[in-house]
Amino acid sequence: MEVFWADIALNTSGKLATAAGFELDQYDDGLDLAGYHDGIKGYFEFVADFRAKRGDKEEQQAGEKIKKEWLLAAPLKASDSPLRINLYGKVRSVPQPTITVPVHAEPWAMGSNPNNNKKDDKPYGYNGIPQL
Repeated sequence: MEVFWADIALNTSGKLATAAGFELDQYDDGLDLAGYHDGIKGYFEFVADFRAKRGDKEEQQAGEKIKKEWLLAAPLKASDSPLRINLYGKVRSVPQPTITVPVHAEPWAMGSNPNNNKKDDKPYGYNGIPQL
């Protein structure tokens, strides 16, 4: 009788990090208390370990760490920050940041993707339903 035994350990972690604060932003017509940050970063780490034993033969593989880092937002200077409180004088006009919208996606019924075969000028999907 042969017995096979396996032990797999998976470990993941993720975090977001930034350093932020407030500073006085003086300009010609007044003074504001403005928020700033040094950029927002995301961190992800993944590790997988594997051990197996079949009969008297044992195999062990230490997992390789996969580490990734993403810059999610560029640093924001106090002079460009829309997060501000006017302390005196005229309110400083700062343009609001543009927000990037995710890719537009339309819901579709299962098996009837309306974008299927549009490049091929075929009016029918893989399931025979007309694609208008």
